[in-house]
Amino acid sequence: MELICEKGIGKTHAKWSPVCTAFYRLMPDIRIVQPIENEDARELKALCPLGVFDIEDLGKNKSRAVVGN
Repeated sequence: MELICEKGIGKTHAKWSPVCTAFYRLMPDIRIVQPIENEDARELKALCPLGVFDIEDLGKNKSRAVVGN
């Protein structure tokens, strides 16, 4: 990222008027690098209150954790 700052006053130009705010939003990148399966997957889902992780059913009584939301 490259940022350029310029100082000025609102009397000179409206772009320097202090009526506007800047904001940002964090966009996390969550990846599961090693498979988390069965009971560990259910525990991981229970630990995260925001519903980030979900459980995928693999059949034969097996399941694994995936990033849901």
